[in-house]
Amino acid sequence: DDKFRGNVWAGVGKALAGLDLSSVRRRFDPRPGENFDPTGFLADRGTLYLLAEADDPASRLLQCLVADITRTAKDLADHSPKSRLDPPLTLVLDEIANWAPLPALPTYVSAYGGSGVVTIAVIQSRAQMARSWGTDAAKAIWDSATITGILGGVTDAENLRDFAAIAGDRDETSW
Repeated sequence: DDKFRGNVWAGVGKALAGLDLSSVRRRFDPRPGENFDPTGFLADRGTLYLLAEADDPASRLLQCLVADITRTAKDLADHSPKSRLDPPLTLVLDEIANWAPLPALPTYVSAYGGSGVVTIAVIQSRAQMARSWGTDAAKAIWDSATITGILGGVTDAENLRDFAAIAGDRDETSW
């Protein structure tokens, strides 16, 4: 709808209007040598901590940063002699469904591990995964996870039945 699109773009225009001023744009330009270089970051075996809240507008920028680093790592792995990143990149994505549900997370979990990009995603429930990535992608994430840990507080009966089926039965004698 043209009217809806016009209203959306009017809001975007207002939000970004300050960037029309060259003096404001210059404040966002990094000084020479201050650019973030994902390739150099990976080569230096860097550690990066990102913090955001669900409603934080900056979370989308952090999402882009994680995606850029991960894409760079995968590209480096693809062009390395063993097709693996060495040393590996470990993504520890705690509460990722809450602050920035990465669209490519299903691919990271299912396909990038063999390239040396290890993804640890901490998510509260499969329902949360389905809300963030859709039912099919949530199932793909769940099925592709090499290790599935169950943290305290899980109360969903279906999840608990599935966990019990995966773990199997075991008889134990205690004194």
